[in-house]
Amino acid sequence: SMKKKVVAAMMSVALVAAVGIGGTLAYLSSTSNDVKNTFTVGKGFDDTDGQALIVDEWLLDGTADDRTQEDQTYENMTPGYVEKKDPTARLKAGSVESYVFLRVTGVNALENIMKSNADGDDVQAYDISGWDTTYWMKVADENGTLLHETKLGLEGDGYYVANTGNTVNLEDTTPEGKYIQLGNPIFQTVTMNPDVAEVTEDLGTEIGEITVKACAVQYSEDQMDSWKDAFDSAKWN
Repeated sequence: SMKKKVVAAMMSVALVAAVGIGGTLAYLSSTSNDVKNTFTVGKGFDDTDGQALIVDEWLLDGTADDRTQEDQTYENMTPGYVEKKDPTARLKAGSVESYVFLRVTGVNALENIMKSNADGDDVQAYDISGWDTTYWMKVADENGTLLHETKLGLEGDGYYVANTGNTVNLEDTTPEGKYIQLGNPIFQTVTMNPDVAEVTEDLGTEIGEITVKACAVQYSEDQMDSWKDAFDSAKWN
C-alpha cells in the first residue's frame, strides 16, 4: 500500500486586530506576522477598548464556542485533512452606521497548487469551501477593480461588502461594548484533497499566506451614501 507521508504545512494563523476600523486575519502561512494596523474612516466607532472591528476564528482544538485572534499553527496535514476555518467579522455595539468590507487574498494561489494522485495525474491539492452566499457580496477582484456584475455566491480573492451592499448600523444596539457578528463567516473550511498520493517532500509543503482583512467606513448622507463611495475610501494598508 502507498504510504501517505505527513505534510508539514505549517498553517500559521495570525489574527491581527486593529484600532478603530480594521481587523486582519492571516493564516495558512509559513510565518506568523504580528503586525497591528489602524484604519480610521469616519468617527463614531466605539473603540474604547482599542478596537471597534475584529476578525476572529475558531480556536484549534477548542470547544465549539472558543474563538481566537491569536496566532495558530496547523501542522501535519495529510490527504483528506479537513479543518474548520471560519474568519468572521465582528463590529462593536455602539458603532455608527457604516459599510463594512472584507479583502480576501491568497485563496487563488492556494487552490492552484497541484499534486499527483495515485495514477500520476495532477489534482487540485487544497480547497477553501463553505463560502457565504447570503450576506457577503463580492464587488471587486483581487486588484480592487469593480466587477461588472456584483452578486452573492462568488468566491476567491477579492473584495466583499457586508449585508449585500447595505449599511450595518449598531449605533443603538445593546448590550453596550459587545461585538456583534456580521452575517456569516466568509468561508468555513480548508481541505486537503484525499486523492493526493504520497507526498515525497522531505520537509513537507509550505503553503502561502491567506489574508482576510476588514475595513468599516462610516455612512454619510453627503459623502458616503453608497457602498461604492465607501469602497473608494476604504483603507487596506
